[in-house]
Amino acid sequence: RRLGTAIDMKEDIPDRLWFDSTPSVLYDARGKRATSIIKQLKPLIQNYPYKDKYRVYPGPNSNTFVTYLIRNIDELDIELPSTAIGKGYLGDQFLVKTASNTGVTFSLFGLLGVTLGAMEGLEVNIFGLHFGVDLWTPALSVPIIGRIGFPDSGQ
Repeated sequence: RRLGTAIDMKEDIPDRLWFDSTPSVLYDARGKRATSIIKQLKPLIQNYPYKDKYRVYPGPNSNTFVTYLIRNIDELDIELPSTAIGKGYLGDQFLVKTASNTGVTFSLFGLLGVTLGAMEGLEVNIFGLHFGVDLWTPALSVPIIGRIGFPDSGQ
């Protein structure tokens, strides 16, 4: 905030503890794919539409930022888990393609919304809490707990 932006780019320790919680790997890229992703990051970060705003709930927040990167990098056909509050915040947009480009997300300022996609399944956002059913790799997604069922194979 002292810099007038919510974004801070610097080299740091990857996968460190976050509020004493051990991180989990959502996606692993190596070789040419990783190089391509890395090349796209800096311009996307510089053009992030909410870099002057940060609001924990319903967004834009750090999960909104990561979702923005996922949606704009073709090599990242993943989604954030249902525990990621703020992932459904789309600002002044109401309808966008899913990260996998197999469906759509409708959202009213991150408070109410629906996602339907081949890889994402059906997910309902009620006041920023995401509930879903994944049919591709059968599982339920619930807030706070996360995924119940088979591990996500969408990588």
